[in-house]
Amino acid sequence: MAIKDGFSSKEWQTLEFSPFWVLGAMGTADGKLEEKEVEAFKKELADAPFYKDELVREVMLAIVMSLADVMAAYKADPRKVQDGLSDLANVLEKKSPEHAEAFKKVMLSIAVKVAGAEGKGKDHISQEEKVAFALLASMMRAKLD
Repeated sequence: MAIKDGFSSKEWQTLEFSPFWVLGAMGTADGKLEEKEVEAFKKELADAPFYKDELVREVMLAIVMSLADVMAAYKADPRKVQDGLSDLANVLEKKSPEHAEAFKKVMLSIAVKVAGAEGKGKDHISQEEKVAFALLASMMRAKLD
């Protein structure tokens, strides 16, 4: 049985949309979404088979396998980042608490990689991106170690 079977279609979409909400929030935090940020995001998608957590791996692979359909559904979804990531936290904590923190950590890792993609690396993330990161973590109710 695939992990996906434990989620409704709306819940699964929330999981699939979460990396896109992260990309949008981080990519536009200091202006506009840059090509290098999109490339960093694409690399994270390309690494889908290598994620250790089963849920993360299955969601990321599902995105890769149906990217055009996921993007179309994402664009049609009326939720803003705050609502979407709050829904993500609710879904994870209710349906998959054993995977919740790993999933949230991967989303935050994507945020850092997108923010650091402008060639300066994670040590030179802008103040606006740091604020966006903190907001993303708060929206997802992620534990920051």
